[in-house]
Amino acid sequence: MINDAIAKSYEAANYASHAYEQSFIANLHARARLRGLNPKAPNSAKVLEIGCASGGNLIAQALVFKDAQFTGVDLSKAQIKNGKTALEKIGIKNIDLLCLDICDATAHFGSQKFDYIIAHGVYSWVPPFVQKAILELCSKLLSKDGVAMISYNVYPGWKFKEITRDFMRFASSDVSVEDEPERKLDVALGALAFEQAFYRTDETNDSYQLVTRQAKAALGMISHLPRHYLIHDYLELCNYPAYFCDFVADAQDAGLAYVDDMQLCFDTKVLGHEALRQYEKASFASRVQKEQMHDFLNATAFRHSLLTLKENESALKLDYKDLEFSGLFIGIKAKSQSLKERSKNCASHDLICALLDAYPGTISCDEASRITGERLAECIFELISKLDVALCFSSVPFNAIKYEAGKSRIRADYLGFLRFLASPENKNFVLCTPKNGVYALHKNDCEAVFMMDGRHSKADIVAHFVELCQKNNAAPSRIIDGKKVLIESKKEQEAYFDEAISTLISDLEAQCMFESIS
Repeated sequence: MINDAIAKSYEAANYASHAYEQSFIANLHARARLRGLNPKAPNSAKVLEIGCASGGNLIAQALVFKDAQFTGVDLSKAQIKNGKTALEKIGIKNIDLLCLDICDATAHFGSQKFDYIIAHGVYSWVPPFVQKAILELCSKLLSKDGVAMISYNVYPGWKFKEITRDFMRFASSDVSVEDEPERKLDVALGALAFEQAFYRTDETNDSYQLVTRQAKAALGMISHLPRHYLIHDYLELCNYPAYFCDFVADAQDAGLAYVDDMQLCFDTKVLGHEALRQYEKASFASRVQKEQMHDFLNATAFRHSLLTLKENESALKLDYKDLEFSGLFIGIKAKSQSLKERSKNCASHDLICALLDAYPGTISCDEASRITGERLAECIFELISKLDVALCFSSVPFNAIKYEAGKSRIRADYLGFLRFLASPENKNFVLCTPKNGVYALHKNDCEAVFMMDGRHSKADIVAHFVELCQKNNAAPSRIIDGKKVLIESKKEQEAYFDEAISTLISDLEAQCMFESIS
């Protein structure tokens, strides 16, 4: 019965279907390899996603790895139907979407094995018996060297959020999340807004109000989040955060071993703090205990845990000095030229210069080893702990390709996806990039993107849109001082579209959306 209620609420308020970089199988493969495991290469892997919504997290991966086979399961019939329609329109053949209860999935797949299992945004939002079924599914359906990625809400960070969630649910208890999710959210946010306004004007300053006052003032922190996220994270019947150490213990009971986290969820500079390292060494014996300590110190609220079969645990490389880099690729997630200056006196300076030059592409770890000599692991630790650089490890390379007529074009394998995104049939899909990230490409931008076919220069594209405005007696607009101002002169329109197209091209270059013309 509870699963029926969950399915109904997700059909009433569809979750946006898009990609998550932390679940990109090239990244899962690389992180597992770093830790000494040997999962199957992504280009021929079998992948299962639990709670796939409409398949948005699989589309880019299927486009990149055309010989891999992807299967997605979800409890919502509406989501699966929407996903199948999208896949047919896009023309993707290597994704299969199934409407299936997680508790029935192990029996459904029988003796089938998967090299990668993904469960993003599911585990904390189902009751404990379904959580147990997810872990058992991973244990029984993973291939011998396979890995699973499960994301979930964690304590202590969610302890504070729970006060907000509980108040929102209490204030909107007369409205059903299954029948009227949007109205329920409006009532809940209205209650938070009242609390926030009340605490601004109340001068009693009773000390016992301190914690609730801080927590209930969360309106400013959550009001910018997508409404579908707020409905399911803050108003849904199920939301069961767990301490990291308890999650690992449950995984071990199911026959699984913890490998790594796909995204550090705290200030990485604490990793290099000598006093903290000494306390950690003296007080906690296991890696899990040490990570749990960091969660306490940083109020961690979310994790992406990578798991493997328990029989593989003895092969894990637990010390960063022993990580296996050979054959992998490394890149930075965001470019900051200040890094060159800040790293001048660091052992990792030459490496960060190479990574900045390659951005948004990658360099091979073999090349990184040549740059750093015998100190690659040390330099990587320095980049993370001292310079707070967000790194990405991948099992496939990415190249920095700029758009230039005659030399490059928008990726041909993405044309079907882009046409679907621009169509009226697209309701809740966004552009999922080759790195399995997300880019908010507006439908109105798609016409410009289609012109980036290697035959049209940026000047050609700008001229096209200026000509359209002149021909149709139309004008773009800007918001100036809160007012909509039309850009009517041809010269101003040329400057407007030049800026807009330049920004779009730059964004698409950063997302590795171009390919060279052979």
